[in-house]
Amino acid sequence: YTHDDSINALSIARNSIRAFPLYTEDVFSEVTAEYRFKYSTLSTSSCINLRWCSEGDLDTTNGNTLRTSGTGYSLQYRLNGATRRIDYVINDVATELMTLPIYPFEQGTIYKLKLVSSNGVHSIYLAPDSEPYGDPYISFEDNRLTQGKVIFARSGAGDAVEDVFELHSIEISGTRVYQKPIHRGAML
Repeated sequence: YTHDDSINALSIARNSIRAFPLYTEDVFSEVTAEYRFKYSTLSTSSCINLRWCSEGDLDTTNGNTLRTSGTGYSLQYRLNGATRRIDYVINDVATELMTLPIYPFEQGTIYKLKLVSSNGVHSIYLAPDSEPYGDPYISFEDNRLTQGKVIFARSGAGDAVEDVFELHSIEISGTRVYQKPIHRGAML
């Protein structure tokens, strides 16, 4: 997906019913996922949520539970407030792996966020769109989860109109896991 600036950008928002995540249907064992989005002021409970190696049912009925549903690594960053963490989630139980450093987001600026996950090393890069990536914003090694889907969402309670990420592009590549079909009966 690429926003061409001639129409309204794709938005990730939340109303009182759904959190509207964007996710891959493919399962990846190694992945690079990049998102370009415009920062906008969000409510004090609203967070950027990035999940990877994610499997199981994803609860989208309440944005607050998006971080802790199913299985996967979950990055949650609240632009206004103190929630900045990466969790390891297994069967709906979240354990905090680390607290994230503050990133100096500025209103109205387009940012790029890139996840690189390979061989148990997970690195996340952040930069204004007009600047090159530097060192990873955060990097850690953990190989308990080795494959799954990639999900980008807005989590937390908040107003549907104000709490919007204006997405400008999404690019995902990696090593897909072949899902072997199940054959029933005799094979010819």
